[in-house]
Amino acid sequence: MSADGSNLHPLPVGGTALAPSFSPDSQWIVFTGYLDHPQDDNGCEIYIIRIDGRDLRRITNNDYCDWQPRWGR
Repeated sequence: MSADGSNLHPLPVGGTALAPSFSPDSQWIVFTGYLDHPQDDNGCEIYIIRIDGRDLRRITNNDYCDWQPRWGR
């Protein structure tokens, strides 16, 4: 979306996506999601997706909830 809140473009991730953070180069978004295990309380994993909605990737895969991802520099 634009800085003023207009021009919204939802990303096609489905499920529940929480705690987004933009990469330092503004080309990726990292977030916590229940995409692969939506009914499991501990099923949240870390995902990244390009800002245009392409190239969704799961970063973590374990049996506990990964939460609040942030980019480092």
